[in-house]
Order: sequence, then structure tokens, then C-alpha cells
Amino acid sequence: MKTNTLRIFNVVALVAVLIINYLATGAYINGVKTNVISDKNPNEFAPAGITFSIWGVIYSLLIAILIWQFISKNSLKEEVIDKIGFWWIANSALNVIWLFLWHYELLAVSVLVMLGILFTLVQLNTVISMKIAPNIPAKTLLKAGFGVYLGWICIATIANVTTWLVSIGWNAFGFSATFWTGSLIGVGSIIVSLITIKFKNLFIGAAVVWAFIGIIIKQNQLHSDFTPISWAAMTWALPVVIAMIYSKTFKS
Repeated sequence: MKTNTLRIFNVVALVAVLIINYLATGAYINGVKTNVISDKNPNEFAPAGITFSIWGVIYSLLIAILIWQFISKNSLKEEVIDKIGFWWIANSALNVIWLFLWHYELLAVSVLVMLGILFTLVQLNTVISMKIAPNIPAKTLLKAGFGVYLGWICIATIANVTTWLVSIGWNAFGFSATFWTGSLIGVGSIIVSLITIKFKNLFIGAAVVWAFIGIIIKQNQLHSDFTPISWAAMTWALPVVIAMIYSKTFKS
């Protein structure tokens, strides 16, 4: 596919995502808002509502990347657009499909689609880390846009799985919900720390730290004192912060 065609498809793909997200938040899909499904399957991993404002940051950065595509042209930019185009379009398509699955409470299938979204973002970040020269000013924009997106989806994937398990009444092998939530926070922290270092992209870790802050806020809203989940989120945020600092020491 020609680069100019990919530019147009990228625009169409993101516009479609924004429209469907607007319909979703306005309860125009199956008559429910996106957060209602989570509320029907409460769990301790869910962050405070304010945390989801990160989507405004993500979409603002993606819009900025779209604009960047049309500002000046050079061979390196053409190559980057060629490499990210398919994965961006696939990501957008999966995003739209996931919203419909979620709103119609097809949660098991939504987990599979969420994994697909995660995979496309790993591919996008791989392209950025390998294909873009360090001295390209737009690299920071690209790393921020797709990095924050990847970090957030890492947490969203865990949240998606958790919601599905709650919906089917999983007995957690007899362990408490608090034990499993703390374990998931730890697993998420380790995975994201490794990814942050691999891609040398502190924006990935920043999104996850924000998610952990959201978990702490939610716990404080529900309880007067710090809970084990609050302590787990605070403790496991530290490896991510360390990974962010470590990744910053590399030039990429």
C-alpha cells in the first residue's frame, strides 16, 4: 500500500475509533455506557474513574501523530509510515470491535480482542524503537503516543481478564480476591518494567504508574485507611519508576 494511501487510512481509522468511543460513552451501543459493565462486575483491580482521563491524553497524542504524517516529507518518514500503517489500522479496527463486544457483554471474546490490541501496540513500539533515528524530533511524539497507549493497555488487559473472571464467578482456587489483585498488580508491574526497559520508553511506565495511582485513589474512596491493595499498588509502582529512570539513561 502506498504511503499516501496509508496516511488517509490512518486518519479514517482513528476517526472511526473516536466516533465509536463517543457512541459508547454516550450509551448509544446496547443502551449502556462503557463503565456500566465494569460496575456490574466489581473488583479491587478497578481504578478510580478519573484515571480513565488518560484516554484524552492518548487520543490527543495520536491526533498529533496524524498531523505529523502530513508535515513535510522525507524517506525516513515514508518508511516509518509504511511500517506503522498496517499495525495502526489493525489496532483501530480491534479497538472498535472490542467496544461492541464489551457493551454486549461478550467478555470472554473481548479478552482475546484485547490481547490483539496489545499485540499491535507491541509491534508499533517495536517499529518506533528500531526504525526511527535518534535525532528525529518527532521520535519523542511517537514514543509518547504509542508508549502511553501500550502502558495503559497492559493494565487494561489485566482489568479485562479480571472483569471476565468475576462475571463467570471464578472461585480463585480458594484464594481471596485481595490476594489475586495484589498478585496481578505485581505481575503487571514486572511485565511493564521489562517492556519499559526493552523499548527504552519511559512513557510506557508512566501510564502504568498513573493506573496504580488510580487504584490507590479508588481504594481510599472505598475505605478510610490504606488497604493491602493500596500498599501493593504503591509498592509495585516503585519497580516501574526505577525502570523509567533506567530507560532514560539510554539514548534512542
